[in-house]
Formats: sequence, C-alpha cells, structure tokens
Amino acid sequence: MYYVALAFVLASVSPSVAQPADDRFELAVTGGQLTLERLSIRPEERGTALVLLARALHGVSAMGASGSMAITITEMFGPITATATPLPLEGPPATVLAPFNERTWQSVLRPAQGVDLFSSILKHRGGLLVAAGALQSTPEVRRWLGRDTRLLQQIILQWPGAFTQAAPGLDLREQGIVVPGGAAQEAAWTTLVGSPPSRPEEFLRRLLARDDGRLARFFGVPPYSSSRLFQNGDRKLWMMWLLPALMSMPSKPAF
Repeated sequence: MYYVALAFVLASVSPSVAQPADDRFELAVTGGQLTLERLSIRPEERGTALVLLARALHGVSAMGASGSMAITITEMFGPITATATPLPLEGPPATVLAPFNERTWQSVLRPAQGVDLFSSILKHRGGLLVAAGALQSTPEVRRWLGRDTRLLQQIILQWPGAFTQAAPGLDLREQGIVVPGGAAQEAAWTTLVGSPPSRPEEFLRRLLARDDGRLARFFGVPPYSSSRLFQNGDRKLWMMWLLPALMSMPSKPAF
C-alpha cells in the first residue's frame, strides 16, 4: 500500500516539474473592458494589444507620443514618464496576452506596492518594448528569457529597442540561436556579432549592443533575414549589401 501511494505521489508531481516555463499568460488590464474600449482595442486584438500600445507610445510614428491612443493613455494613466501609481479604475474584467508569466514580470520590474502589473509594464518603456518584442518572437525564446530573469532584466534596462527589432528573427534551438541564412551563415554572423550563436546568451548580448541597434534591426526584419542573399550562401554579395544597409538603417524601434 505504501508503494502504491508513493507511486501515485510521484506520478502527480513529475509532470508539473517537467513542464517548461510559461511563455505567455493572460495579463489583467487595469480598468478592465472599459480601458480597452477607451483605447479602441477590440476583443480580437487582445493578443497584440501590448504591441499596439508600444507602437503608439514609442514607435517611429509616435512623434513624441502625440497620437490619439497615446493621448488617451496619458489621460488615463498620467504622464508616461511618471512612475506608475495605484489607479482606482474599475470595470468588467478584461485581459491581454503578455509574454513570460506574472512571476517573471514581478521579479524584473518590482512594481510599487498596490500598483498592478499592467500599469507597471505600460509605464516602463523598457518593459513595454521587450513585452512587445517577445510576443513577436518564438515560444522557445520566451521560455529561455522567462527562465533567465537576469538576462531579461539587462535587456529591459539596456537594450529594449534593439531587442524589439531583433525579436521577429530570434529563434532558439538545442544547438543555439538560429541565425538568418541558417547553418551556412553561422560563420559570417559569428564574425559580425563577435560571438558564435552556439553561445546564445553572449551572442544575444553582443547582437543587441552592436551599432546602436542597427545590427539587431538587420537580424530581425523579415525582408532582410529571408533575402536571397542568404539562400545562395554568397557571403561576398551579402557583405556588399549588408554594410551600406547597416549605415542607412535607423536605430529606433521598428514598429
């Protein structure tokens, strides 16, 4: 009887231990459905709401956050540069999709007592940009960063814009980060970044820190990363195109 009970306990515990870290979760919105309605975020857009908010506040077209959504955010939550404070807004509950999990965000942002997580992410430039970028990345990348909160916090504080640009092209496999052009271009990317993709943490840090985000933008923008320049493995042609492209690319978040 003892062994049967022990087997039952082990069977019930093992699956939860083996589960990977959550890569996305439902983030409760301050003010609920009324907030989403005032921000003109429709129910079918809840999966990309954080991307829309980041674009409105920090995108290239924001021009000082003067768009209608940015103005509404300021009216509801106060100046975007001010620290988040507890809000009394109430309404029917609503959620939006966010990367990682609530524990991870609480750990890296450490919101003030009484301040909800949605407001904390919204009012934190680095947090909102990284959240928007991570939603456009792969589950493997989100699980990796969700586990490595030290790396995630460094990205939020130092390179949020660069991460947002690189995120659409980021993918992680057992052998390391998958680079545009595949295995045939790993040597070229190692030279450009200064670290091999088989060392993902160092590779990502160096990628985000290089050239004020221009290399990260090149890495992540689909028209470049899927270019025929990579498909044929012609490194000379790639490098001839790459250098002037890097010089002309803006280093601002590419929304």
